[in-house]
Amino acid sequence: MDKIAIIYTTFLRSELAMNTISSIISNWIPNSKLFIGDQNKIAGKIYDVNLNFEIFSLPFDCGLSYARNYLINKANEEGYKYCLITADSIEFNSIANLQPVIDFMKKDDLTALVGFKLNNRVSWEYLMELVPGKHFNLIKPTETIEDNGIKYTECNIVKNFFLAKTEALLNVPWDNALKMHEHEDFFWRLKQKTYKVFYTDYFSANYIDFKPPEYLKYRQRMYSEFRKIFQEKYKIKGWVKIIK
Repeated sequence: MDKIAIIYTTFLRSELAMNTISSIISNWIPNSKLFIGDQNKIAGKIYDVNLNFEIFSLPFDCGLSYARNYLINKANEEGYKYCLITADSIEFNSIANLQPVIDFMKKDDLTALVGFKLNNRVSWEYLMELVPGKHFNLIKPTETIEDNGIKYTECNIVKNFFLAKTEALLNVPWDNALKMHEHEDFFWRLKQKTYKVFYTDYFSANYIDFKPPEYLKYRQRMYSEFRKIFQEKYKIKGWVKIIK
């Protein structure tokens, strides 16, 4: 069975973090290790003698992109070839055997990641295309394949809950300048590298929408400061347009 690094980031949501970390402990994925990128100083609050985890204290407001890149490099140093990307807003609700998904990913070197279902969150599994000077089109995918009884839909972008090859994440790291507007940029650059992305509802978790005032103060920059950086990077005036 292949080892999995669970990449977990948290910022200014300590109460939520304790709840979602507890859900990971309760629904522990076999042969895995939890890598926690902590900007909340929660280290003294987490303990479980049977849990394989490590907490890394990161600079305050270092950004989601920086935190993920940091943890993935740590996971790579310890020999983890697969990373499950999750965060303090994602609550696990079941134990999953992810080996069949890993076996599917192994069949094609270009398959970078497989996204999973996130309950209570809008659909974000689409094909992507750049409309120069305007925005990105997000187009509903239609290509579905089945492997070992699991259905996969090929797309270009999924939500921030996915299993990825560590090598692909090292080849296409998140842009640290887009610290809280990293999503579309990351997946578009994956596509430019000809990596393949898939989605399946084989595994799911719950999205918890909890944004306390101290967190919102920083998050709101996503729609002003960091979206402008994103627009300048791609020379577009908008953001995304969903094509049904």
